[in-house]
Amino acid sequence: MDNKFSNFFKFDGILDIIKGYVDAKIQIFKLDLQEKASNIIATLFFMLLLLFSFLMMLVFSSIAMGHYLNTLFDSEWMGFAVLALFYLLMMLIMAFNVTKGFLHRRVKKLMLIIMNAKNK
Repeated sequence: MDNKFSNFFKFDGILDIIKGYVDAKIQIFKLDLQEKASNIIATLFFMLLLLFSFLMMLVFSSIAMGHYLNTLFDSEWMGFAVLALFYLLMMLIMAFNVTKGFLHRRVKKLMLIIMNAKNK
C-alpha cells in the first residue's frame, strides 16, 4: 500500500523537480548579479577614463589661459593668480553643493539608472 501511495504522488520526483527549480533560480540570480556588477564596473571605468581626459584638457587649457592672461596683464604671475582665484571660487561653490546633498543625489540617481538600464 505504501508503494502505491508513493507511486501515486511521486514525492521523490517532485522534490527533485523543486530542487532543480530552486538551483536554476539561484544560478539565474547569480548570473544577473554578475551582469549588473560587470555593467557597473565597465561604466565606472569609462567614466574614470572620461574624467581623466577632462582633467588633462582642463590642466592644459588652464596653462594656456594663464599664459594668455599674463600677456593681457603684462605680468608673469597675475594670470595664474586670477585662474587660481577662479578655481577657488568654483571649489567653494561645489563644496556648498555637496553639503546640501545635491551631488550625492545626482550620483545616486546615475547609479540607479545604470543598474536599471540592463533590466529593460
